Amino acid sequence: MLAGLWALPLINAAAIPVAAHLSVCVERDPIRTRTSEGRERAKTQGVQLGRKPKLTSQQKREALARRAAGETLMEIARSYNVSFATISRLRP
Repeated sequence: MLAGLWALPLINAAAIPVAAHLSVCVERDPIRTRTSEGRERAKTQGVQLGRKPKLTSQQKREALARRAAGETLMEIARSYNVSFATISRLRP
């Protein structure tokens, strides 16, 4: 009888992560639903989601004109305090 009692703490220790995983799985769907509902509500209210753009539309037009005039991407990027990649991604 006593020979099998040593395994009892091991069984309990293994059951804790399983129980935690099950509770996470049960809670995941309601969280996902509430989050998507909140996003939809924000969109209908006109909230702009995501990161704010580094350049305004006017600055983008100016940067494209300067690029077409032959100015280097690094010069343009430094003048707007943005990265080279930000300017290189601009499309007319």
